[in-house]
Amino acid sequence: MRTSTMALALLVLAATGTSTAELAPSPTALESFLARPSVVLDLAVDVGSIRSSTSTVTVAAVIGTDTAQPDERMQGVRVTLEDNGGIEQAWLDETDIRTLLMDLDGIEGGIAELKAGTDAPWRTQGTASCWRPKEPRRILCPNFHVGPDGTGFGLGAYGSRGFNFPDLRPSEFAALIQRAVERLRGQ
Repeated sequence: MRTSTMALALLVLAATGTSTAELAPSPTALESFLARPSVVLDLAVDVGSIRSSTSTVTVAAVIGTDTAQPDERMQGVRVTLEDNGGIEQAWLDETDIRTLLMDLDGIEGGIAELKAGTDAPWRTQGTASCWRPKEPRRILCPNFHVGPDGTGFGLGAYGSRGFNFPDLRPSEFAALIQRAVERLRGQ
């Protein structure tokens, strides 16, 4: 970002009373729970991965218990995104998983219209939970894009960069999340 653009952005933040710390997403409930020093992972099992020419996504079923308060237990999924530029993780509890699966279903249902869409060379469909969150948290943000060089599915943790999966459908990723949910039901 050029210096003048950065200065303008900081002036806008100052004028609106918004600090840069307020823009950073907070951890999810599962991520916060698992970060407690007294929590141990009872289960962390990879249920599968999807590789593209540029990125890999791996989904694991996780369960943690607070040893200081054994009645406190949380479960969910860990989504690990990797490419040559780095690694990101998102930790999703059951509520986050339900929202993600609904978002993926909505994106999947809109692909035909997105492809038929306008004359615009690039078109992207994302989710309201990531574009206009009530509370910015490190949830997983899916999207599907259409352009001159093909179509593709994108994923990224809110507030982080994205990872591209050319020619992957949202429903294929949803099936991987469902596999983790099934693994958790067996516990």
